Amino acid sequence: MLNILVTGSSGQLGSEIRELSPLFEYNFFFTQRDSLDISKLDELQEYVEQNTISNLSIYLQTMYLTVQILNRM
Repeated sequence: MLNILVTGSSGQLGSEIRELSPLFEYNFFFTQRDSLDISKLDELQEYVEQNTISNLSIYLQTMYLTVQILNRM
């Protein structure tokens, strides 16, 4: 199963992804600045390596398109 890191999970996009995450067969990791500061490269790298995180961009686009389709039903 694919692991996906969602940073800024309390923001608009992060909140929407959290709400929709049960619809997808991925392991989501939701973080905020107090639990993971992505401006600290060493901290981010360690977190990603420990949790085997994949690049979210392509999957986010897929999720967006899926949500658009579901909203039209």
